Amino acid sequence: MVRRRSVLAAIAGFVGGGVSGGYVVQTRGTEDDAEEPAVTGRFGLERWDEYEHQIRAVDAQGDGVFVATASSPTDITKVGLFGRANEPAYNGAVTAYDDNGSQRWQTTLGARIAPVETDPLWRWGDGLYVLAGTNSVPRGGPTNRHLQSLSTNGVQQWETESFPEFQSIIGVDRDAVYFARSRYAYEERTDGTGLYDLTVRVESYGHDGDERWTNDITFGDELLPMPDRTTATGELVDGTLVLRHHNTTTDCGDTHVVTACDASTGDTQYTRSSSSWPRTAGDLVFVTTFEDEQHRLAAIDGHTGTERWQHDQLTDSELSGVIETSAGLVALTGEAVFGLDRTDGATQWQLSVPNGDEKPTITGVTDRLVALTAGSTLRLIDVTDGTERWQLGLPVSIGGIQLLDDGILATSGSYGAAIEIETGALQWTVTSSSSLDFVVDTGRDRLFLSEYRTLWTIE
Repeated sequence: MVRRRSVLAAIAGFVGGGVSGGYVVQTRGTEDDAEEPAVTGRFGLERWDEYEHQIRAVDAQGDGVFVATASSPTDITKVGLFGRANEPAYNGAVTAYDDNGSQRWQTTLGARIAPVETDPLWRWGDGLYVLAGTNSVPRGGPTNRHLQSLSTNGVQQWETESFPEFQSIIGVDRDAVYFARSRYAYEERTDGTGLYDLTVRVESYGHDGDERWTNDITFGDELLPMPDRTTATGELVDGTLVLRHHNTTTDCGDTHVVTACDASTGDTQYTRSSSSWPRTAGDLVFVTTFEDEQHRLAAIDGHTGTERWQHDQLTDSELSGVIETSAGLVALTGEAVFGLDRTDGATQWQLSVPNGDEKPTITGVTDRLVALTAGSTLRLIDVTDGTERWQLGLPVSIGGIQLLDDGILATSGSYGAAIEIETGALQWTVTSSSSLDFVVDTGRDRLFLSEYRTLWTIE
């Protein structure tokens, strides 16, 4: 159900009609953070804007720049018989800018922006969607969340009801917005103990706020000892919603579920279990089966659930990632990186991953290059034959990787670096008193630096 707001003015349309999710920034700091970040090997910084509260997301992909900021309590109202129960009032905000940095508008939401583990800001052709929280936080439970729709001039158009459950936006297309909620029902047993029954509710609303469909996905008789505090995540792939969710823990380890729904009707297409977190690459979904006491990687059709192939060598249950490139698929486990043929899963090359305490991750850099990170080490791999182009050690453990036209951006906490793709040479670095993150504006060849409550441009 939605609560509608009147539209006060005609809506100015965006150029184009694509959709995008805002880039979630992982920044933390203190109220005393006021020093400008130090940049070495680059011309310098220019302050874009400063905010009252922490930056949650920045969207610079398209016409204009949009920034979602969180909030802290702005007012405490005493309620109850003895005045001891407090109700914090929160006010997150979304600010829109022209490409030159001039502020278009700022809308106060009357609710706080959702935490950074979700993507709280999504843009579509005629507006924005913001995942927000309510003005209260249930004690011992997940934050209430709801979806707000904003027009291109910042007018709040409609919002969903708020629910005390974890929620995430799955995708937006020209017809609708799709999101999922995890619902836990407590079931008490005769011995006094209890378990949680899990239902994932997937919903679709048209851009006018009308509900299109709702699908409650249940998982049979399997019960959880307690909620895992995560929501369903997924992607919208050519008219199919592919969702992932942790299901339960067994003697063989964690089990996960991938479920596909038709985006136009909400009908469930298939459900498949996996002993590793399901991954997607194009129209393929990758799950790990457990048969004959052995894990195997299986590729299934994302639309129908039909199995395309299995890979006998990929027997590690911890499938860390799969990337689609022009030369085929690149899969990462805890032991090795594999180059795979997309059609039949045949191994084209294999590269071992050094053992260590840091879990390796893999990120697509270009159509022929991938970055492999483990701890403070960055390795660039040519996906055509699996050869290592170069290796670079940084002074910090690498937290994230992004792409520039001619370089790679690496971040970790209060440290950021730009690295030349061809040679691995360090181009420049930036350090701050608080954590920071990069946001790349590829359309205007511009780079933003998000630092807690301040947004900068790097020249």
